[in-house]
Amino acid sequence: MNLLQLEKYEEQFPKRTSVSSVGLPINVTVNVMPVDVLFNQTIYHYDVKFYGGKNWTQLKKELRKLFQLLLRDAKSPLYGRKVAFDGACNLYAREPLVDEMEGECEDERSKFRYKIVKAQVIPLSILGDFLSRKTNYTPHQCLQALEVIIKDIPSCQFTVANRSFFTESGKQIGRGLELRQGFYLSLKISSRSIICNADLVYSIFYQSITCDKMIFIVLRKEVQSLTESEIGVCSRALKNVKVLHKHLPRRKVSSARGLTRDPASRIIFKVEDEKISVVEYFKTKYGIELKYPNLPCIEMGSEERRINVPVECCLIVPNQKYVGQVGENETAEMIAASNKRPQERMKEIQKQYFNMAKMLSEPLKEFGIELGNEMKNVIAHVIEPPLINYDKSVKPNNGGWNLRGLKFFNSPKIDSFSIINFSNENDSRNLQKFLEMFKQTSQRQGMNLPRDFPPLINCDSTTSIKRCIEQGIEAALAKFNSKCQFLLILLPSQKNMELYNQIKFLCDVVYCIPSQCLNPKNLARPNPGLLCNILLKLNSKLGGINMTLGEQLRFVYERPTLVMGADVSHSVAASDTPSIAAICGSFDRNAVKYCTIVESQSPRQEVLENLKSMFTKLLKNFYQMTRGTKPERILCYRDGVSDGQFASVQNSELLAMKQACKELEASYNPKITFIIVQKRHRIRFAPIERKDSDKSGNVPSGTLLDTEITNPKYFDFYLCSHSGLIGTSRPVHYHVVYDDYGFEANQIQQITFQLCHIYARSTRTVSIPAPVYYAHLAAHRGNGHFKASGAVNSNVVNKLYFM
Repeated sequence: MNLLQLEKYEEQFPKRTSVSSVGLPINVTVNVMPVDVLFNQTIYHYDVKFYGGKNWTQLKKELRKLFQLLLRDAKSPLYGRKVAFDGACNLYAREPLVDEMEGECEDERSKFRYKIVKAQVIPLSILGDFLSRKTNYTPHQCLQALEVIIKDIPSCQFTVANRSFFTESGKQIGRGLELRQGFYLSLKISSRSIICNADLVYSIFYQSITCDKMIFIVLRKEVQSLTESEIGVCSRALKNVKVLHKHLPRRKVSSARGLTRDPASRIIFKVEDEKISVVEYFKTKYGIELKYPNLPCIEMGSEERRINVPVECCLIVPNQKYVGQVGENETAEMIAASNKRPQERMKEIQKQYFNMAKMLSEPLKEFGIELGNEMKNVIAHVIEPPLINYDKSVKPNNGGWNLRGLKFFNSPKIDSFSIINFSNENDSRNLQKFLEMFKQTSQRQGMNLPRDFPPLINCDSTTSIKRCIEQGIEAALAKFNSKCQFLLILLPSQKNMELYNQIKFLCDVVYCIPSQCLNPKNLARPNPGLLCNILLKLNSKLGGINMTLGEQLRFVYERPTLVMGADVSHSVAASDTPSIAAICGSFDRNAVKYCTIVESQSPRQEVLENLKSMFTKLLKNFYQMTRGTKPERILCYRDGVSDGQFASVQNSELLAMKQACKELEASYNPKITFIIVQKRHRIRFAPIERKDSDKSGNVPSGTLLDTEITNPKYFDFYLCSHSGLIGTSRPVHYHVVYDDYGFEANQIQQITFQLCHIYARSTRTVSIPAPVYYAHLAAHRGNGHFKASGAVNSNVVNKLYFM
C-alpha cells in the first residue's frame, strides 16, 4: 500500500472524541523534543537510480557513497544544491531541479551512471493543515521528507542500523561480538506539533577481525586444526557473515556459508588441468604463506560455483550488525548496559540530542527546520487498579500483590500425576523435600494433591522420549487407579530446547496431557515464591481459574462479549520457515477462560492469512461453551503490527472477521472494536517528582497519557500498566483503528488496564492485556509444534496449555 492509498484509507480510522479525565494527575518528562517547521516551504521529491559497473546487490550498499561523489563533482547538477538522500532512491531538494537528468560519476574503482527524475512536489502547508484539523489524513509524504532531511548528515557520519546511529567501537562481549550504544531519532506528529523522538539504543555487531581470530575467540583457544564438532560450532558462528577478501587488490565482499570440512592443505582443485591445494595456490598466486594451513577454509559462493578461501585471508566486514540468535551472555550484557533508571536515561538522551542538534542546526535551517532542545513535560494520569478476586479480594500495591492467605478462585481436584526425570541427577532426598513443600503450598492455594508419593520414571538415552511419557501416564494410572492428570517433568540442568520442544509436542499434541517442566536445581531450594509460580501455571493448564475481576470488568461481565488477542511469531531461522499465527478468545463473562487457535502461514507474513477460518472456530467455540449464546461484542487486541502495516492488517483482518460472522449467520452483526498494540517504539516516561514514582524510579502502574504526544485526530493512547523493576519502563502504545461500539476514552483505557491484571501466571500487572500475552505464548509454542508437524490437540484448546 503506497502513501497516497494509506492516507486515503486512514480517513476510516475512528476519530478521538474525548481524552482521559480520571485518575491521579502526575507530571512526567517524555523523551520527545519540539521541531519547528516553516509550513510555507515546499520540498521537491526526486527518484534517483544508479546503475552499471556492478550488480544491484553490491551497488545498493554503496549508494550513499556514490551520492556524496555526485555532490562533490563540480560537473554534477547537484553540485552546491541543498539536497538530502535516504540512501536508497529518494532525493529531497530545497529548490526545484530539472525534471529529468542523466549522467556519469566515478570513484577510484568503477564508473556508474545515474538518472534523476522528478517524483512530486510536497507543500509543507498540508502538514500545517493536518495539525490545525483542516484535513482528515496523516500527510505521510511530508513526514517522510522531513525525516530524510534530518537524518541525511548523521547517516553519512555514523553506522546506521535499525533506524539508529552507532559509533564504530563498542564493548567486546565474547564470540567475536561487541555491544555498541547508538542513538535513535524519529519524527512524529503529535496533537499540537511535530516532535522528534530520541532514545538510547543498544545493538550487537561483529568485531572486524580475520576469521582465524574469530575461530580462536569462539573456541577460547588458539588451535592449529579443528575437530569435527569444533568445525560445526565455528561454522554456525560464521554463517551468513559478510567477509572481505584480504588477498585481492580490489575490494570484494562475500557471504560466508560456513567452514569446509577439510583443511586448506587437503582441499584440492584444478587450475589449467593441474591439481593444486589451496595452500599451494595462495603461495604461488598471491605470495601468501599460510600460517594455519590445517584450519578449514571459509566456504562461499553459490551451490554451482563454490569458492574456498583460507580463514586468515578473510576479514569480517566492519560495522556489520549481528543478526543471529542472542545467547544468555549477550542478553545479560545488553540488560546491564541499558539498565538506566528514567532520570539517568533522560539526561543521557538530552546530552546526545544536544550534540546532534548542534551539528544539524545550520544545514536544517536551509530547509526551514529547527530542532528544539528541551524535552516535553506533560500531565499524565494514574488509573486506579481493580480489586483482584481469589477466594478473597486483594488490592494491588505498586502493580503487584501477594498470594499469602489467598486461595485460587477455582481449582480442579487432582487425583493422579507422575514425575518424569530427564536430568542426570537423581537426588531422591531433595525430590522428597520438594514434593512435601509442593503439597503444602498447593493445599494453601486450594489445590489438593494425592497423599501418596507419585510414580517416578527415570529416563536415560536408551529410552525414547515418547516411551518415557507413556510410562509416566501408565504408572500414574496403575498407582492411583485414576487417569493421569498432569506430568511433572525434570529437565537437564543445561538448557536443551530440542528436548523441551519434543516433550511439549508429545504432551500437547499426541497425548493431550498438561505438563510442567522444572530445572532440577530448583529441587534443592523450593522457596514459596517458586512453588506459587509453578501452581499458578499448573492450575491454568488444568482448567482452573486463578483469579477474576468479576463485575468490575463491566463491559465483558454484563453482555456476551468475546475478548480476543492475536499475534504472529516469525522464526529467526531461514526465510522459508513458516510463521505461526495464534488467536486467543475468551468464552466466559470474566474473560479468564480462553480458546486458542494456532496455524502456520507464509514465512515473514504479518497479516493473519487464515483468520476467517480461525475466527470462525472461536465463534463456534463461544457458542458451544456458553450453551447457545453468540457474542454481541468483540474486542480484539492485535499485537506485532508496525506503523506502515496498520491499514493493510486492519483492512484484511477486519474483513475476515466480518465475513466469518456473516457466513455463520447472515443477520449476525456483532459490534467489533479493533485495537493495535505496539510495544516496539521508543517513547519513555520519567516522573518529574520523586513522590510520583514507584520504587524503581519509574512512573507508577496505570500511568496513562493520551494528549500532547498522541495523534491530533485519531484514537491512540500510551499506557504503562506494569510497575518497573529495573531500567526504564516502556509504555505500550494502543491504536483504536476500528470501533463499532463507540468507546469513550476513559472506558476503553480502563478496560485495557483491567485486562492487564488477569494474566494467569502472574501476581503482578503485566505490560499488555492478558489475551494478547496468551496469543504471543501460543504462537511461540506453535513454532515447536509445527516443526514436529503437528497441531495442538483439540481437547486442550480451551485450556491455557502454553503457560
